[in-house]
Amino acid sequence: MIGAVGALVGAGLGFGFAHLLLLVSAKATGAPSIPIDPAQGEYLGAVVLAVVASGLAAVLPAWSASRIDPLEAIQS
Repeated sequence: MIGAVGALVGAGLGFGFAHLLLLVSAKATGAPSIPIDPAQGEYLGAVVLAVVASGLAAVLPAWSASRIDPLEAIQS
């Protein structure tokens, strides 16, 4: 859940920052001086990748630890 919330907050902040850069970098004519288009961002892909990565980061160590006898882990 923490990974999903973090991914959503990060995607939202990235989208907001891209819009801020678009506004700040505007020339007098209104055209942006930096070629940024927040609408072309792959926000869904970034959220899915972050959720999968955080899930793997939580599951893999737990799966590895589940194969060790607790008594041996405590003694070492």
